Amino acid sequence: MNIRLAEPTARNLAIAVWLRRETAAWLESQGHDQWVRDWPNTETMVESFARDLEAGQTWFVYNHADQVLGCITLNQATAVNLWNDEEVNTALFVHRLTLSRKATGQGLGAQLLDFAGQKAQASGWDWLRLDAWTTNRKLHQYYMRQGFQLVRIVENHHSPSAACFERPAAYRSASLSIPESDTRYDSAQTFVPLGGL
Repeated sequence: MNIRLAEPTARNLAIAVWLRRETAAWLESQGHDQWVRDWPNTETMVESFARDLEAGQTWFVYNHADQVLGCITLNQATAVNLWNDEEVNTALFVHRLTLSRKATGQGLGAQLLDFAGQKAQASGWDWLRLDAWTTNRKLHQYYMRQGFQLVRIVENHHSPSAACFERPAAYRSASLSIPESDTRYDSAQTFVPLGGL
């Protein structure tokens, strides 16, 4: 599969929300409660997406036909009381790793996690960490297959994503890499959702 990563523009907000909605619908169809409702509410969720896009912390992956395949957000933000200060200060955090349903099962998630590890190493962080949805055990198993270890599940936490995972930033699970675009990608001109509009 010929794919590439691109940094976001402000116009990518619609893509991020579309990916989230598509994934949420699929998760609900599988009996999961993850993302069934926007957390903590729609307005706050969309504002968070927009903030991460504006800060250049979300990357989108496209195929050769400029169809969006997924996205990943990388920063040092995390919910209070999930990680201690030392853990926060030594890691890059993965958020909203989201794939289009038509792009699943092809190793793209593993490649995006490896990309995240490369970004972490390049910034001098030793760890790649994430907070996974607490009740989604299949997601936990997926992350463990990608080299992550469960550090803890924070009981009675206000966030629905209180399963804390980490792996060394140097760990690589995929054999393929994703080329990163040299220029900012303006999806307003070429974005085509997989499966059409």
